Amino acid sequence: MKRILTVLLMALLTLCSVQAQRMQDNSYRTIGYVKQDGTVQDGSYRTIGHIKRDGTVQDASYRTVGHAEGVSTTHAAVLFFFGLLK
Repeated sequence: MKRILTVLLMALLTLCSVQAQRMQDNSYRTIGYVKQDGTVQDGSYRTIGHIKRDGTVQDASYRTVGHAEGVSTTHAAVLFFFGLLK
């Protein structure tokens, strides 16, 4: 029984980590999400952009708005779409 609970807990933790990363402002309000596939969404789950594996940053219409080489998709999303690095 203990082994089954351990496996279930590990599966639950894996599912939670696969979901989007949440972006919050300094008041802990959710301002957006970055999904594992590079999709960037606002706080209402509307797609505002995409970050491709090659570093290409695109808006919601898939127009290239920049490039982010050598940084994670989360950091690129913060810089391009949430403007938290001003």
